[in-house]
Amino acid sequence: NAENSGFRKKNMPSLLIRFFADMHQTMTNVYRSLKPRACMLMVIGDNTIKLGGKKHLIPTTDFVAELARHIGFIEKDRLDISVTTENLFHINNTITKNVVLFLPKPLNISSIS
Repeated sequence: NAENSGFRKKNMPSLLIRFFADMHQTMTNVYRSLKPRACMLMVIGDNTIKLGGKKHLIPTTDFVAELARHIGFIEKDRLDISVTTENLFHINNTITKNVVLFLPKPLNISSIS
């Protein structure tokens, strides 16, 4: 029930907006500082939230990759990596798979958003 929900669950919409706004600003700064053909590597994982007794996926990796393309990066590749989940008390709320995004800056530089 909503009254017993924690801070994170109650504030998930605003936390997500803040996260993606911060990621956009960070990636924009990285893009500006990289030389053409240089590559940004980012380790990121999708997240889940439990609402109404059901788990819902938040496709963080796809959203961040879309932000990167919007800024001007090229999504060259994704490499799946596993996460060690031994002895984790909150295993149900843990990211169990991460992805390395390979995001090169193209040679032809266009203006960024």
